[in-house]
Amino acid sequence: MASETSTISIGSLVANPILRPPAVLARAVATVDQLSGGRFELGIGTGIAGFDHDAPEPRTGQWRRVERFTEYVEIVDELLSRAPEPVDYQGRWHTCRGLGLAPHRCASHDPH
Repeated sequence: MASETSTISIGSLVANPILRPPAVLARAVATVDQLSGGRFELGIGTGIAGFDHDAPEPRTGQWRRVERFTEYVEIVDELLSRAPEPVDYQGRWHTCRGLGLAPHRCASHDPH
């Protein structure tokens, strides 16, 4: 769809941070963003449904979910905004050192 259209925004359902690491999501976003010429729109949720927390990690309280979500969004944003520059991040829930993305997001797209 991204390569066959030229004007519509490209997106997905809201991404659930419980299901994949932030770098995996950022890489997928960067790839589709390149294919679409900067038209990808990303939504990330907290994974609020109870079954979202049954696997791969145990159920946690809402405050932990939001704290983990905040770190997740910060990493995804850093990876997409700074690509291909490496990102270092040390949080309570997520850590990365020297992680970078290629392809990077389209220069004409402002992620903020």
